[in-house]
Amino acid sequence: DFFVASVAGFLEALQIKDAVVVGESIGGSIALLLGARHHPSVRRVVAVNPYDYDGGRGIRRSSAIANFLFALNDVPILGATFTRLRQYPIVKRILEGGVYRQASMPPALAREMYEVGNRPGHYRAFMSLVRHWAGWERARSEYTSIDRPVLLVYGDHDWSRVAEREADRQAIPGAELRTVKDAGHFLALDAPDEFVRAVLDFTKVRA
Repeated sequence: DFFVASVAGFLEALQIKDAVVVGESIGGSIALLLGARHHPSVRRVVAVNPYDYDGGRGIRRSSAIANFLFALNDVPILGATFTRLRQYPIVKRILEGGVYRQASMPPALAREMYEVGNRPGHYRAFMSLVRHWAGWERARSEYTSIDRPVLLVYGDHDWSRVAEREADRQAIPGAELRTVKDAGHFLALDAPDEFVRAVLDFTKVRA
């Protein structure tokens, strides 16, 4: 709710109207919830690999190391301690689990994301996010309330399973679903041209 309210507040503060809200991963789930709650600024929604399945543990499907490390978060004290002491090579490996091709994750971006993760206050915010991941799957119960055009875009190598993607499509009235070949969870990195084309095509169709 905090993330959804923050984006809603941003739209309102800038007086943005008739917005096409595009979000990837948790951002995709936020975009869908804005549509489900009938935010007046939102005209259309594009949700890219929305992170709303498996009790919020989808990232554990990305690689063996991610599965192990995020499983540790369920262990009191140990998990939080290990997360606080994470090192760049480990973070880089986890991030690479989000792309289909390792080359799609620029080293400079991986380093920047690692540095962001070390800023004051980020650790506490991240642990709060981890503890509340299950809430993103529960949010799917609101999707049936969406009353504006929605495009779901998935990489064929996203962490979500085909059945989970189809469940979202069926839950959202009139939703379209598009699958991008050779793309992982961070679809915009693996297939930037296809990402932009999907958004523009959807906007033209619905204009």
